[in-house]
Amino acid sequence: MTRFWKGFWALLIGVPLLAFTAWGLQDNPRLFTITLLNSLTLASLYFIVASGFTLVFGLMRNVNLAHGSLYLLGGYLGFFTAQLTGSWLLALAAGFAAAAVVGLAMQVSIFRFMPCQDLRQTLVTIGLSIVIADLLM
Repeated sequence: MTRFWKGFWALLIGVPLLAFTAWGLQDNPRLFTITLLNSLTLASLYFIVASGFTLVFGLMRNVNLAHGSLYLLGGYLGFFTAQLTGSWLLALAAGFAAAAVVGLAMQVSIFRFMPCQDLRQTLVTIGLSIVIADLLM
């Protein structure tokens, strides 16, 4: 990219960005700061999720779309453990262990028989996600 295009895009994006920042800080600096921090938090969360998907789908060649249900299962078990014992650390360990055991069981019983079959893994894990979410309702 030439120097002209770099300057052109910097002006096209930078000037309105600076203008809106100055306007937001002048109008309501507290709201602007809170909104800026919330947007940075959400962007960080999206980055973590995207890098996790890249790692799991790209390197391991394992398509597991039931991870949300595993988190749900771990959260439920952790919640009930915390209610029964009153220990936050024990609840964290129980939730993590439950999600890990179910994930390992899925790997051993399902994914081992479907190597490099991305579409089949996707359909099976979507079905498992629906079943686990309905069982936990």
